[in-house]
Amino acid sequence: MEYQLYLWQEKCLKEWKKKHCHGIVNVVTGAGKTYLALAAGELLRERTAVSDLRIKIVVPTASLLAQWGAAIRNFFDGTVSRRDIGFYYSGQRDAPDRLFMIYVINSARYSLARHIVRDLEEGFTVFLIADECHRYTGDENRKIFDFLPFTKNCPEQYASLGLSATPGLNRPENASVLIPALGPEIFRYGLKEAEEDETLCPYAAFHIALSFTPQEKAEYEELSGNMRKMFLKLISHYPSLKGLNRSAFFCRLCQIANEKGDYAYLARSYLNSSHKRKNLTSEAMSRLQCVIKLIGLLDKSAKIIIFGERIKQADILYEKLDRLYPNQAARCHSAMDPSARKLALERFRDGEVRILISCRALDEGFDVPSASVGIVMSSASVNRQRIQRLGRILRRHEGKEIASLYYIYIAESSEEASYFPVESQTSAVCELSYHWENDTFSHPAYERRVRTAMQRFRRAKPDVSLLSEAAGCFERGIVGPDWLMGRAYCTVKIQLSKTIAERNYWICMKQIAR
Repeated sequence: MEYQLYLWQEKCLKEWKKKHCHGIVNVVTGAGKTYLALAAGELLRERTAVSDLRIKIVVPTASLLAQWGAAIRNFFDGTVSRRDIGFYYSGQRDAPDRLFMIYVINSARYSLARHIVRDLEEGFTVFLIADECHRYTGDENRKIFDFLPFTKNCPEQYASLGLSATPGLNRPENASVLIPALGPEIFRYGLKEAEEDETLCPYAAFHIALSFTPQEKAEYEELSGNMRKMFLKLISHYPSLKGLNRSAFFCRLCQIANEKGDYAYLARSYLNSSHKRKNLTSEAMSRLQCVIKLIGLLDKSAKIIIFGERIKQADILYEKLDRLYPNQAARCHSAMDPSARKLALERFRDGEVRILISCRALDEGFDVPSASVGIVMSSASVNRQRIQRLGRILRRHEGKEIASLYYIYIAESSEEASYFPVESQTSAVCELSYHWENDTFSHPAYERRVRTAMQRFRRAKPDVSLLSEAAGCFERGIVGPDWLMGRAYCTVKIQLSKTIAERNYWICMKQIAR
């Protein structure tokens, strides 16, 4: 085996063996869950005759098929042939008599359990790997576990491993399905641990505060005022609403809305106003304007993933970026034909385009280690989604020194001002503001340093062109992590610069570096 395991992977495998080769691992996206699972498969290969082992892998989307196939070939370094790897999905259904079979959940629902029962009856050892296992708890998807009663007579023939950054085993509906099928949670490895171990690429997070236009602000305040009045009326009749968290509150409100009477109408009106307010916030004019300005200031070779929630918004942004950067942008969302989505992902992965605009389609299962910039144009307040989006840009890759995540929010709205529930202790976080009125970014501490540096430059009485170039360098630098990296880092970058423009940029960054 050529792959060198991380320390966390070695510890996890020990726990897995202690649990008789069963369990669920809760590991941050990008830290190496796939290779962990394949290392577990290697242990079983060493313990079992290869001809007596069947490894079944379930994935949530077709985009993961090729990634798992490539990972298997890379991990086993020529000892596993293409003939040993089969695929089972709508476009291809190989005979399930391979060492490795990779299933997409939509096709696995009514086939996988039957295939596993047949393997067990024929005396094979079956190792089930459930990738993104939190996706398999619904009434239909859980049918992949219908083989479980057959394992009671041959428990030594069945091994399992659940993979997820967010298994959600604290929810009874998840635990009641996943624990009997895959085992308990045996290992947890979060973002902070991965940063401390340098398993992931270092990153800087930028929170960018936007503002409404006057018209948007007036509409938002009117909706908010009406919602406050409705809320007071609702809690006067349903006092228990007052102590609920956001998720439970809206769940209870939906129940009330389905009842009859005046309060049901009031609940429906509140939900409708909340939906309108959310739309207003998500579609605020300054979001697109901010993203376009931001991309214009970033390195022209950066591979950028833009995460959004609205298909219409994604399409508008794509059209604008395609005009500004011809043949450099692609889009991927559920309204597109599957073949078009697949082509967009392949073009981005292969480097044909450097900007990918997505709507939720990349939250799970998309692996492009070279991507170094993530822009969250709009976001749901779901922690699982946020972790997965961050993980898309944190995988280590040759030449990638640092990743950058930009989280855009409306400061005058109820949107969270921080991307993370609890800030990472080891990553830099910059609080920026974007001003749509003059298309500029601001950061008080950065701007103070720039003013001091520009005063020094002016005292040297340089050419006007040099002052202009310095101003341009500082405009670019405000949206990057370079000034946070330290003077020694900037000195190295100056020495390694290949062009005069690059050298001048790093000279400017050194002048204001911490």
